[in-house]
Amino acid sequence: MSISIRHQGAMADSSNISAVDSNMYRTIFGDDAMRFIMCDTAFEERMVQVEISLARIQANLGTIPKQAAQDIANDCNAAKLDRGRFQQETELVGLPVWGLVRQLSAMVRDETSARYLHGGLNTHDVMDLARSLQMKDALELICSRLDTIRNRLVALTHQYRKTPMIARTHLQHALPSTFGYRTAIWLTSLDRHAERLQQIKPRLLLAQVGGASGSLASLGGIVADSTEHEPEGLRLVRAISEELGLYQPNMPWHAARDGLAEVVSLLALIGGSLAKVALDIVLLQIPEVGEVAEPFVAHRGASSTMPHKNNPVLSEAILALSKMLRQEAGLALDAVPSDFERAGSGAWQLEWAALPQSFTYCSAALKHTEEVLTGLRVDEHRMLHNLNLSRGLVAAEHVVVALHEKYGRARSHDIVYECCRQAVQKDQDLSSTLKQREDVTFILYTYFRSTSTARVRTAARLRDIPIEFRYIAIPKSEHLTESYESINPNLTVPTLVIQNAEIEVHIRQSIAILEYFEESKAGNTNIQLMPPAEDVAGRAHVRELVQLIACDIQPPTNQRILKRVRAIGGSAEDWASDIMNAGLKAFESMAAPLAGTYSYGNFLTLADIVLAPAIVNAVRYGVDIEQYPTIKRIYNKVMELDAFKLADWRHQEDTPVEFQQVS
Repeated sequence: MSISIRHQGAMADSSNISAVDSNMYRTIFGDDAMRFIMCDTAFEERMVQVEISLARIQANLGTIPKQAAQDIANDCNAAKLDRGRFQQETELVGLPVWGLVRQLSAMVRDETSARYLHGGLNTHDVMDLARSLQMKDALELICSRLDTIRNRLVALTHQYRKTPMIARTHLQHALPSTFGYRTAIWLTSLDRHAERLQQIKPRLLLAQVGGASGSLASLGGIVADSTEHEPEGLRLVRAISEELGLYQPNMPWHAARDGLAEVVSLLALIGGSLAKVALDIVLLQIPEVGEVAEPFVAHRGASSTMPHKNNPVLSEAILALSKMLRQEAGLALDAVPSDFERAGSGAWQLEWAALPQSFTYCSAALKHTEEVLTGLRVDEHRMLHNLNLSRGLVAAEHVVVALHEKYGRARSHDIVYECCRQAVQKDQDLSSTLKQREDVTFILYTYFRSTSTARVRTAARLRDIPIEFRYIAIPKSEHLTESYESINPNLTVPTLVIQNAEIEVHIRQSIAILEYFEESKAGNTNIQLMPPAEDVAGRAHVRELVQLIACDIQPPTNQRILKRVRAIGGSAEDWASDIMNAGLKAFESMAAPLAGTYSYGNFLTLADIVLAPAIVNAVRYGVDIEQYPTIKRIYNKVMELDAFKLADWRHQEDTPVEFQQVS
């Protein structure tokens, strides 16, 4: 295959194929400070440091001659490694320590001393110790950069704590806030990461000394020769931990790699929080928003064709790095399952890629974030301008809260919702539409024992309709007064009075009141008390059930009729029981075929609202509900609902104390 001269020239630099090492992209996806810590040269130097430290410790413990340790320390030098040969031997063996030990042994001029090099350690020990030393330095750099960013965010939060701006949810205007609040949110997640970085150190920065299979067999073992001496192997572990400034493990972790997966996952978490900052800045820098912008540097973020462009390239890099960090976390987690005492299934090799790249990506993201926040351009005037774009709509929640006491939560929300929609449609301020809205008041004249009034109470509670109650004491004949007759010439309860600034309307029949609630869309319109309009047959069925109770059962059993029955010598109780049984028998027969959870399928309707108080009244007159299984089931179900419980005659303010029940 022929290769063009131009292509051949490019092949000369073919080692730079990753974004981290690319000559073009290296400053975007990495930084030199972390490269210095995590590069191959640093890893080699750390492995040499481990071998020298081991020899010195073994000499101090008396297991090798002190002169041998001195010779090893004097002669072994990572700078003298033949890296070409080292690379070839690493490729051949699949691991770097075999070739490293061969070269270091050759460096030790005294052959006898050279024999004591690498005494008892295995490849895993050397590499993990070297990696722990690298991660110790890498964590210090990460912590330092994170602290710089946190300090900058503290300053921004203090500076802009009173700078008003719009908060956004689902990318839509939500409520007034401040820019200082937003930067404080950024800060709090990074504060938690700072805590996590300190907490992870005892679990991560562990010495690794175990020998071939982790039993310390080649390093003095873990069994003492007497009860007075610490086992030689454990003494060695403790000494190496102290020598290298690492934490002493309670067990070798050759095959327990959770700590490494944890740190890579933590770096990915940090990247995610930095991405949150970057994403906010990218969106706030959109020209239509224009509230903040990255620092201005001539030609940074420029376009090759559009001179006006100022792309947020640092934030874009942070977002890309955060995604790359998440991919590395997946690799590290895949490396956790390790077979038996040493991974032989490729898991260890995953760490070689994931660890240095994760630290490099995270360090680069921190570096970019520091630069962005240090020179962040904040346009306070634009923030105020955008806050006022909604013409008061952002105060809607405050208005809802202010109306709670008068209208209740749901009704207040519906009122303000409609005003907001009108403001948008008519291009008006929210305050204008609120002033234009009619202020409707509902007054209900009620008697605690009235089944007809119980229907209205139930519907009002279901729909969250705010009602002022006026109590009429029927036994005291308050319904017979001239003042009440002027309101309801029929001298019955309930009566609903609807008032606004211009008119007053009286509705004097309970079913008419229920239909008014439904048709006027009073209260919470999400609660519909009739089947959908397209279900014509269903609506007719509900109406016939309602009228069966309201027209056939209830009127012949109200107190006026029962008094007349008694007056002519009849038994009012028998009269009421017979009529109720006949009506309920008909209701049972008519409702059963279409009933579900409620009287009509699983849809709560007016039929259920009129049925519940009718059953209460029927039981009062000795009707056995057990003979009507459909009615009984429906009644028990609706009485689980708070609206029905609270509308019951025993829970009203005008209920005599001896009849009251606490729900």
